[in-house]
Amino acid sequence: MNTFEWSIFFCAMIGMFLVPVFFAGRMISAIFSTKSRDAIRKKKVLHCVWFVVSVLFVGCLLTPNSGGHHLRAALRAKTRAEMNQLQIAIIAYQNEYDTLPPGKDNAVMVRELISDNPRQIAFLNLKPTDMNAAGEVLDAWHTPMRITLVDPQHPLIKSAGPDKTWDTPDDISSQSGDNSSGL
Repeated sequence: MNTFEWSIFFCAMIGMFLVPVFFAGRMISAIFSTKSRDAIRKKKVLHCVWFVVSVLFVGCLLTPNSGGHHLRAALRAKTRAEMNQLQIAIIAYQNEYDTLPPGKDNAVMVRELISDNPRQIAFLNLKPTDMNAAGEVLDAWHTPMRITLVDPQHPLIKSAGPDKTWDTPDDISSQSGDNSSGL
């Protein structure tokens, strides 16, 4: 964690520990005072809920790296799902027209798959945020994917991965035997 994250972590820890201690002090004082005992009874549920939430929040803060791992895994899974969607669309296009989608670049191929084909069939449904201005499909890190149609039944789709640099160990490929996904 960098300095900013540590400072937020310690501020949250201090705040989350001081509030329950304050409430615990009021509860203890209620034992010895009849006046404050009635006031505490009304807020007992609020105090218990706040204490439980505080403990859970502090527990989450004590494991700061677990969230990052899950986020990375989710982004990889999203990219894999987009790759599978592209593969299925390419195979469906080939089954419909007995040829691969035309185009030398990915943007032309994607337009063909979206509905710019002779029968205007939508083989691929994408949100505008899934594509860049050039019309290329983006991975979870907003890097254009590469589509290679060497084998018609197994199109190769690649992502540069989290580092957004091609041909590094974190690249993700649609080939089933590829272990470069890091999962």
